[in-house]
Amino acid sequence: MVDLHTRLSDIKGMIDDGQYFVINRARQYGKTTTLNALARFLSSDYIVVYLDFQFLSHEDFQDASSFVAAFARELRQLRSCRSYMSSEIQIGVMRPKEGSY
Repeated sequence: MVDLHTRLSDIKGMIDDGQYFVINRARQYGKTTTLNALARFLSSDYIVVYLDFQFLSHEDFQDASSFVAAFARELRQLRSCRSYMSSEIQIGVMRPKEGSY
């Protein structure tokens, strides 16, 4: 097994700086292993949300409003996030503010 500590520290540095990053490799290069290790590595400093976008439909990506609704639906299903959500968000009754999605 590969020691991921240096790689995870580098990624955490990017996250701490507000940077984006991409993990992009072929099959069997450890992308999922790295993301799982990263979730554990960050959990003491961040609220880690692990979502799989493959469960969203093509229609969910049609426009910003559809994506936000689908994203919120997926978040509501994550028990690990519930303690951070208001009861309105948990049951999905939030009304958008004027001028927002």
